[in-house]
Amino acid sequence: METQRYLFQPGGAKLILLEGDQIRTCALDVRPEWLVGRIDPTRTGSSPDIPFASMIVSREHGWLRNIDGQWYYTDNPKNLNGTFYNGSKLPRSAEGQACSVPLSNG
Repeated sequence: METQRYLFQPGGAKLILLEGDQIRTCALDVRPEWLVGRIDPTRTGSSPDIPFASMIVSREHGWLRNIDGQWYYTDNPKNLNGTFYNGSKLPRSAEGQACSVPLSNG
């Protein structure tokens, strides 16, 4: 496998999802908020906007939110596995409040 050189292409925020041997791209700028979570075929009602098949992802794992032009990831304090960002687990307050982190290229 060869590494491909990345060339910046303007056109809005995109999320690149790597799951198993699949690569998916999601254009984020079409709406201000996205629910990230696991696909659950037995669940009725809402489903994640950005679905994952992995069992370590909660059904409602967290949200991607655009606030004043900046994208943030907000962890759902109810997910049991937590979320790792740049190799570190996002902290949670003693009260179980969600943690938001600004996202950037890379």
